[in-house]
Amino acid sequence: MESRRRRSPRISTSLSGSLAGRRAHAVEVLDLSVSGCLVRCDHGFDLDAILDLSLEVAGEALTAKVRVMDSSIDGSTPADQPEEHLIGLEFLALPAGAQQQIRRVVEGELRGRGADAPTE
Repeated sequence: MESRRRRSPRISTSLSGSLAGRRAHAVEVLDLSVSGCLVRCDHGFDLDAILDLSLEVAGEALTAKVRVMDSSIDGSTPADQPEEHLIGLEFLALPAGAQQQIRRVVEGELRGRGADAPTE
């Protein structure tokens, strides 16, 4: 199996949002980068599905077209709760300013941890 390398640094988050195809599903954004994110959702999606992601980053609404790169059942979900899925998403189309908005948040978090900011 070919290894997919990350194109940009990620930060851990706990943001609420929604992921929509034919209908919207609530998601929790677990990590975020300028190239994509990982979300937890009560619904699984097919690989390569194109969806709409909506969330709020640093107090600003963000909507983006995303592609499902990975989808699996979340093994950490307790047995007495409904099944949840972990979904890796790649950003396909970010509106003007959204990439810079995400970059500022990621770089600010990395600086706060004492790490070097990415220089892409």
